[in-house]
Order: sequence, then structure tokens, then C-alpha cells
Amino acid sequence: IPAYSQSGDVDGDGSVTISDALLVLRAAVGLAPWSATLLYTGDVAPLVNGVPAPDRKIDVFDVLLILRKAVGLSSY
Repeated sequence: IPAYSQSGDVDGDGSVTISDALLVLRAAVGLAPWSATLLYTGDVAPLVNGVPAPDRKIDVFDVLLILRKAVGLSSY
């Protein structure tokens, strides 16, 4: 089992993109089921001292942080 990673790369393609943010958004609003992979890689909020501190839920804060990383505004 790999080390826990809050990478934001939900779709597993090797990079954090807007597609990852959309997948997390769908789960956050109830349009898609949560999965172990989604929680494993998409639970990035909140940030504590610039480092992800997972809170075991997927919500809009996770979506926004992944979107910020996808467009280069955050490197967390």
C-alpha cells in the first residue's frame, strides 16, 4: 500500500488538472459516489501551514484547492 497522498490527482493520470477538480466537485455535491481513491487523493483541505491536513470528507474546499493547484496558483 503506497503512503497516504493528498496529491489531488484523483483520476490517476499523473498530474493535477481541472478534470480532477470536476471529479471532486461531482462527489462534493452528491452527483457521484465517494470512493477510497477519491478520499485517498482528493481530500486535501484544509491546509495547515501550506500542507494538506485531510478532514475525511470531500467538500467545496477540496475542490477549490485542487482547482488552484491545477491552474498553478498553489503548489501544496
